[in-house]
Amino acid sequence: MKSTFTAQEVAQIQKLLQEAANEPPESFETEAVIGMLSGEIDTLRRQGMTDDEIASVISQGANATITADEVGRFYAPPEDPGHGPSADQVSSR
Repeated sequence: MKSTFTAQEVAQIQKLLQEAANEPPESFETEAVIGMLSGEIDTLRRQGMTDDEIASVISQGANATITADEVGRFYAPPEDPGHGPSADQVSSR
C-alpha cells in the first residue's frame, strides 16, 4: 500500500474527485497563492533569487501576471505562519 503522495498526485486526485462530484475547480486569490508558496519562495530567496525573478516564475506557472511587490506583500515568513490571509479566508469556488 502506498503511504506517501507527491503534491502533484494529490492535486490530480483532487481534480478527479471534483470532476466526479461535478464541482468547479477551487480557486484562490493572489494573497492565498503567495502564502501557500511561501516555503518555496523562502528557499528560492535563500538561493539568491530576487522577488522579480520569483514573480516571473509564478507568473509563468499561473498564466497570470504576479508582481515582485505582491510576492513581497503576501509572502508569509516561516517564523510567522499567520502572516497574511489564510487559504480558507480567500478561497472561492
